[in-house]
Amino acid sequence: MSIESPVSLDEAKDHLRVIGDDDDNYINSLLLAATEWAEKFQNRTFVTRARTMELDAFQTIICPPY
Repeated sequence: MSIESPVSLDEAKDHLRVIGDDDDNYINSLLLAATEWAEKFQNRTFVTRARTMELDAFQTIICPPY
């Protein structure tokens, strides 16, 4: 599962007032780490993505973790 940030790199750079491209990789890694942490903390996703849930047997009621 790859994490995608709900905030774009350009939006983050505008907010941080960063003009150059030297720190793009660092800023992007911070965005992805913050997104992953927040999604786990709130037990929800912020960006639409496909998930796979494997069950041992068919159940009448299925409650996905997200």
